[in-house]
Amino acid sequence: MSRKIILAALEKVEWPYALNDENGVLQEFQDRICRTARLGSSLISYSNLVAGVTFKFSNVNDGHPFVIDVHDWHGLHRRIVGDCLGYLSYISYRDYDFMASALVAGLAENRPSEIFFEWMNDLGAIPDLSEESITSFWVNEVNKAIAWYQRNPQGLRV
Repeated sequence: MSRKIILAALEKVEWPYALNDENGVLQEFQDRICRTARLGSSLISYSNLVAGVTFKFSNVNDGHPFVIDVHDWHGLHRRIVGDCLGYLSYISYRDYDFMASALVAGLAENRPSEIFFEWMNDLGAIPDLSEESITSFWVNEVNKAIAWYQRNPQGLRV
């Protein structure tokens, strides 16, 4: 699990939504994650992360703003949120050596989605998808992220 290999893999990712953010969604997500970590609440739910956020991307909804109904997620919504969280993790990992999106969890599971862990496995951040590997990696990332945000209460500038 070489940092160099993980970073190289992250640098190859295309970010179809995050790089088209026209309404400060990335910064809003980052601020919500930061506030959660700073206050000692280690996790924020996906629903609380997106609640009330107005999204605007040139390549979605003909460029018109929209809000995600947290009670009625669609596949495109999950892809958009995942892309934005992935990009935030790329920035936080590149600059500060932690995955910011590790602090975002599903309400039922109280941990990130399986897609997050599959992505971490694809990047080489975890060796396999065993519960032991997932838990060890995730706990470590949560601890690193919380410690960083508590030392840096302004969080990341995206």
